[in-house]
Amino acid sequence: MPPAHKVIDDNMELYTDYEGWKGWTKPFTATPDERAYFEGETRDVKIRAADVLEIGFGSGSFLAWARERGARIAGSEINETLLTAAREEGIELLPAAST
Repeated sequence: MPPAHKVIDDNMELYTDYEGWKGWTKPFTATPDERAYFEGETRDVKIRAADVLEIGFGSGSFLAWARERGARIAGSEINETLLTAAREEGIELLPAAST
């Protein structure tokens, strides 16, 4: 079996313009609908001062929402465009694969 990073590299072609296809125009923001959804999904979870890790954070809307509520956030992602956006936002990044 090839190393995980090789599989990811080979599959990156699948993600060409992925963010455009998904309609993500402003990474690390949450729409009112997303905010309502996240509130509902976490209604019994303490977010303030929590450590939140999202694997495959995509547009980063959940991480942005959690950070607004005082969480310490980190993420992992394989899409280089989304990783660049995360770096610009100062998001702590964890590697997506190890060798």
